[in-house]
Amino acid sequence: MAKEIEMQVFSVQHVLVEGSLSIVATVTDHPRVVRKWINNVSNSLQKVEMNVIGLDAEYMERATRKIQRVAVLQLCLEDDVLVYHIIHAPSIPGELHDFLSREDIYFSGAAITGDKQKLEPYNLDLKSIADLQTRIKIHVEDCDKPTPSLFDIANFVLGTNLQKGDENIKVVWMGELSLDV
Repeated sequence: MAKEIEMQVFSVQHVLVEGSLSIVATVTDHPRVVRKWINNVSNSLQKVEMNVIGLDAEYMERATRKIQRVAVLQLCLEDDVLVYHIIHAPSIPGELHDFLSREDIYFSGAAITGDKQKLEPYNLDLKSIADLQTRIKIHVEDCDKPTPSLFDIANFVLGTNLQKGDENIKVVWMGELSLDV
């Protein structure tokens, strides 16, 4: 008889507020939380005209010349964000495979072809993608970079001037989730 192991589900919800902008971010490494988020978002997608999900991936540091693996997968619909620490997940839910491979949902992000490629080692395939760097033109006075990041594009579209602190730029994505600050 197999012994049942009780796993602790790590999931934290943050409500981030900047002026009138409010975002609910679910941070997790557990497949059950991902399944619930996908189910909620799938229900919400039935009420919108165009199915577009924001996607960004953060990678492990390159130790070899092999393709870098995604450490954190971020998905977003309107003000509902999932931050999935996929590198520490005990498994990847089939619902995530199915969700990402839906042809009726466009996954959008900056340099999303790179994210698509780096998700392949997990057997995750994005069927429909839209690269915001090629679709949204930002004037030089609004962004001083030749190729704006997803953060720059979001600031431009939302009309915000959010800043990334130094602590957010040098994050090591390999670390396990923790409540320690």
